[in-house]
Amino acid sequence: MKKFLSLCSVIAIISLNSCNIHNNMSLDFIKKNNETQKVDVKGIEKIKIDISVGDCNIIVGNSSEAVINASCEYKAVSEEKAQQAMDNTKLRCETQGDTLHIDFIDSETGKKIQNTKNLVNIMTDIEVILPDNLKSFDISTDVGDIKIRDFSGVFDISSDVGDITAKNLTITGKSDFSADVGDIDCEISELAETKLEFKSNVGDVDLSLDTITKSEIDISSDVGNIKLDTQGKSYEETYSEKGTVEQEKKIIIDGKCTVNMTADVGDIKIK
Repeated sequence: MKKFLSLCSVIAIISLNSCNIHNNMSLDFIKKNNETQKVDVKGIEKIKIDISVGDCNIIVGNSSEAVINASCEYKAVSEEKAQQAMDNTKLRCETQGDTLHIDFIDSETGKKIQNTKNLVNIMTDIEVILPDNLKSFDISTDVGDIKIRDFSGVFDISSDVGDITAKNLTITGKSDFSADVGDIDCEISELAETKLEFKSNVGDVDLSLDTITKSEIDISSDVGNIKLDTQGKSYEETYSEKGTVEQEKKIIIDGKCTVNMTADVGDIKIK
């Protein structure tokens, strides 16, 4: 059943892209704008980013402010509609308690911007520069890649359609990385005693582990390969099963870290 649903997801994405290509042929009028907002994040411990369509890049800065750089593009069937979409799109950066919220809204309705509205396609890419003292990251895109590196904390990173790249992370608590259609590439430099989950419905999952603690990691891909790099550490394979297309493995690294891996349609490789 999982295989059937995953293959249906692939077909749906291909159909969606075909429709978009067809629609985009008539979206000849383009408007672009850039915007930068700065937010004092003193006392802020968490960040929540929710983007409809666009890439999201999170990097470390050297000040106590958060700097949000937005680059937006509006494709429409007329110049008037493209201009109206640009005028109505608002980058919203708000602090609520100990959390900084970032998203794009329609200034007329106050609701989250959608990709296609009134024959307009809207792309909202952002770069967020943050101090390195935040403790929690909740980042999601409907369609778009997510990149984050050099941070320490708890992570909930998800993309419906898009790749997730996470480098040099220190994981301090239970964290999840998920992509419905997209690859996940994660390098963990330090890991607390906790539980991690990496899941891609259609896409590869690559995970590299540096420091090993008593923790549990679940890695799964319905359609895609799994690669695990233990950075040369010894491991014991406690369970392994390989069917016609699916594979399952369970290993324990350095007698501490348990890793459960499942690839319904794909290979599992351990380095």
